[in-house]
Amino acid sequence: HLDRETLGLLQQRLKNSGAPFTTLRSYRPWFVAVILVLAEMQRLGYHPQLGIDTYFAERAKDRKRVVGLETIDEQVALFSGMSDTLQEGMLKDALTKLDALGELMAKAQSQWRTGDAKAIEELLVAPMRRDFPDVFQRLFVDRNRKMASAIEGYLKTTGEYFVVVGSGHLIGPAGILDLLQAKGYALVQQ
Repeated sequence: HLDRETLGLLQQRLKNSGAPFTTLRSYRPWFVAVILVLAEMQRLGYHPQLGIDTYFAERAKDRKRVVGLETIDEQVALFSGMSDTLQEGMLKDALTKLDALGELMAKAQSQWRTGDAKAIEELLVAPMRRDFPDVFQRLFVDRNRKMASAIEGYLKTTGEYFVVVGSGHLIGPAGILDLLQAKGYALVQQ
């Protein structure tokens, strides 16, 4: 259920990569976009098992209790509940930007290493807020509120907690840090 342009972009991408169209034909557009982006990231050397969340979960294994701020089902529901038009727009956007993903990731990694939250926000979060406001609301604003609430619950206890979230959730006016700061918590970036 894709328009001709998006379908053409997808077929050309798959032809160039050697992947058969029939493999992805039955998937929803949001899932195809995720598959393509993740495949390109892995081709560029960014592997999920090397992510900081995986790193810290492995370090805590058998020594600390690890709890998710959300479930996989909740994450899938964020995408699957989107309209067909919105999903197709996300797929088309992914297809037109895949070739620039390496440069984008290199910039993001450099900004992350230097702790430049404003630059990361402008590079990764602002474009989604501008181009896909409904997606931004679902993926960032709504989730950030929920995660900030969970973190605040931890802060109200006497326990010690270590929270790992993607940098895009921490930054910007709807980020977890601003939400916690608005509730009176003092935050320090180190």
